[in-house]
Amino acid sequence: MNDEVTPATAEKADTEVVASVHADGIAQAVEPLIGASDAEKAAQAIVNALPGLPPQNLPAVHPLLGQTVLYTLPSLPKLDPRSVGQVRPAIVIRVWSDICVQLHVLLDGVNDLDASFSDPRYSAGVLAELAWQTSRNRDESGRPGTWRPRA
Repeated sequence: MNDEVTPATAEKADTEVVASVHADGIAQAVEPLIGASDAEKAAQAIVNALPGLPPQNLPAVHPLLGQTVLYTLPSLPKLDPRSVGQVRPAIVIRVWSDICVQLHVLLDGVNDLDASFSDPRYSAGVLAELAWQTSRNRDESGRPGTWRPRA
């Protein structure tokens, strides 16, 4: 048996421990309310839905520096509310793990900005600020603020 610990195996173990701790705590909290048989399923569903924790059982995808992925715009100050939930292409500028990357989002110019920030004197700086999205997690469902591989 190979017991060598690589960064990938260490990260996977860390993620599994965090998810397990959250799931166990949630299961204990909800068991008196819904019963033991449903508590574990409910806890795993809640953990999978938590922002900041990757969903479990994602297909293997290894993001690469410079790769184009799809990013779902979240609600952000200065962003036009009509753009929330819209998908934009993004370029991976730093890879933290198979599920967490930093992105440069290709916004639709001032069309993605709230009207109060579309003045040309300010729009370039605002666009640059919104385009840089740090430590974004992968989510196949396209939840706002997450990325997914292109099909």
